[in-house]
Amino acid sequence: MSDAAARNEGFEFTLSTDERGRDVLRLAGRFAFARCAAELRRLRPRILDGDRPLVLDLTAAEYVDGGTMALLVDLRHGAAAGGREVEVVPVEGRLEVLLRLFLARGEDAGVSRPPPGRIGVLDQVGRVTAELGRRGLQALGYLGDVTHATLRPRTLRLGDLGRLVERVGADGLP
Repeated sequence: MSDAAARNEGFEFTLSTDERGRDVLRLAGRFAFARCAAELRRLRPRILDGDRPLVLDLTAAEYVDGGTMALLVDLRHGAAAGGREVEVVPVEGRLEVLLRLFLARGEDAGVSRPPPGRIGVLDQVGRVTAELGRRGLQALGYLGDVTHATLRPRTLRLGDLGRLVERVGADGLP
């Protein structure tokens, strides 16, 4: 990958190869989503297509807003999903906190996924069947308790039953 730099309105992306043969994306300046998103999207294919390790260097970045950080984390996950080893150079201060938040969320969410669309018919049938099964188990449990109390009335503690019925009320019935 050859050296490439993009300078615009107070921020700079530099994509180069370091002495260890790794691709390095360096960010310098102030990054606001509205101003730098198009440039980062333009560099995205070049970053994702590589096969060498990738280093995201944010040490020279003065300010990165949440939208830009989300794009960078998405870029990191995309490169990792493509088989690239990705390293993020540690940063300090507010940028470190923001990066940790986005990386933690990204790890939970995994690689970017499209937003959920309509669910299919089989998924709907499965959800309804599961809900009916849960309700059936609740009703069966209730019937088991009633049957047990009917067959062994001495096991009922009527003093506790009155307080329980008062506390639970009609919500206690299935």
